[in-house]
Amino acid sequence: VDVYADGGRIMNNLKSGELRSMRVRPGTYDIDIYVNGERPKVDEPVLEIDDVTFLSGTCSTVTANLDESGVPTTNTFANCVARNPVGEGRITVRHIAAAPAVDVLVGGNVAFGNLTNGAAATKRVPATTYALTVNLADSDERVLGPANLQINRPFNTIVYAWGSAAEGTLALKVQRVPINR
Repeated sequence: VDVYADGGRIMNNLKSGELRSMRVRPGTYDIDIYVNGERPKVDEPVLEIDDVTFLSGTCSTVTANLDESGVPTTNTFANCVARNPVGEGRITVRHIAAAPAVDVLVGGNVAFGNLTNGAAATKRVPATTYALTVNLADSDERVLGPANLQINRPFNTIVYAWGSAAEGTLALKVQRVPINR
């Protein structure tokens, strides 16, 4: 897809599951997402997000994904960039998959329970490497993982559960956002 903000293209040929970072000036933007090669004033966007506000000194992530039933949608998440104490890191999980509610297990224990599509949760944990798995909510039925996940002090490690359960494309994607120093 191609991504436009206030009519100007800001990302070209973004692929499914791809993460791209960019800096934007503080302000409020209308974001439109088009099939790659299509453009404003000629074609209709696949998705539109009106009035997305980016404040100075903040860090946000905008996703284009599927809702629980598989319909394309968007989410805007604020990324926590607060300083982590010595010996700790921060993990954020986000459910943006066409799938029912899930439990996210970190190191074999439920760290985030009953996470639904479009929801996110964050916590600090001791900095180390964890085995992360995703189960159907309140179940031992694993749908993703285990995946080794290194949590470091200077980052908010963000894990996305994305894709489609019905199409067999569920996957995990990791984004590391630097914290304020």
